[in-house]
Amino acid sequence: MAVLKPRVFVWRTFTSVLLAACFLGALVSGSVLFLAPPGRIANWTQWTVGGVTKHEWAALHVSFSAVFLVGVILHVFFNWRPLVSYFKNGYDRPFELVELIRGPHPKPTPDDPPPTP
Repeated sequence: MAVLKPRVFVWRTFTSVLLAACFLGALVSGSVLFLAPPGRIANWTQWTVGGVTKHEWAALHVSFSAVFLVGVILHVFFNWRPLVSYFKNGYDRPFELVELIRGPHPKPTPDDPPPTP
């Protein structure tokens, strides 16, 4: 029977998951705040969504956004080398996303007519 080694904590993975979770939290809380009634009306009517008041939604939004900014700084720190190499060497695949959506360009064959200007 194989002996399992304990997994090592990977900060890069943690940072990516943290960024995704904080982005989703800020997205949800921002959407709720966008749809919320103005301050006085929310206070007078004791407006809540999921049992959370408008002020609490605002506090959640600020908290998620602050942790997101810290995560962005950590993400840049952990991925500094690839980021610098992109700027030094240039990104050699600028149309990769377009090719994924549209499909690759067909390769010209000798039988194809020359392109017209």
